[in-house]
Amino acid sequence: MDYKDYEKISSDYFWHKARKNFINYLLSKHLNEPKQEQEKKEILEIGCGTGYQQEVIAKYGNYTGIDKNKQAIEENKKGKIINSNLEDFETEKKYNVICLFDVLEHIEKDYQALQKINHLLDSDGYLFLSIPAKKILFGEHDLAMEHYRRYEKKEIETLLEKNNFNIIEIIYWNSFLFPLIALIRILKRAYQKNNLTEQRHKSDIRKMPKIINNLLFKILNFENSLIKLGIKIPFGLSLYIVAQKKYEN
Repeated sequence: MDYKDYEKISSDYFWHKARKNFINYLLSKHLNEPKQEQEKKEILEIGCGTGYQQEVIAKYGNYTGIDKNKQAIEENKKGKIINSNLEDFETEKKYNVICLFDVLEHIEKDYQALQKINHLLDSDGYLFLSIPAKKILFGEHDLAMEHYRRYEKKEIETLLEKNNFNIIEIIYWNSFLFPLIALIRILKRAYQKNNLTEQRHKSDIRKMPKIINNLLFKILNFENSLIKLGIKIPFGLSLYIVAQKKYEN
């Protein structure tokens, strides 16, 4: 989710809460929480925004966040935050872990972005990445969020492999809500294609009654539970990828 969405909703929003739980699951599965200071990994979150998942990520090491939106980082009062986009970010430091959640679709040159991320990673470093899935769904919401694209599974696999990453795990997420949301977005796109009126693009994110918000959270969190049990659905609104930098001799 993007900073524009954060302006409309609270941290109690169902997507935020369920996603935070899922990110914690992925990190805990592939990383160990450090017991001593010297065990801490160096972690970089690209596009940290207002820091909604920072608390979860920071459990696993020394956290640094970067974001190009000054207003977002002014609201983020926790930890080391740098005002920069990925393209302009320069450092001699190498990171053990880089997190990039719903950011790659905002970057025009995604190949070069992954190339730079690989360069920022230490040998055998981990990349935790999420992206919007299914090109057929690209429409009003994506335009409102200034996305350049959505991704197919094979496409992101190829992109990562060409940039010297080994894919450890790739999972569709937000699958239970996919059929309804996909239908709505496809119908909306068809209507707008035939509607010649100029209009401002609008996100699908809306405030909702507490009872509906809680129900949707339970649905997504139940999906989290199934994934933890090894049950993976072959479609969804998002793709989450865990990849590792190929070893350099």
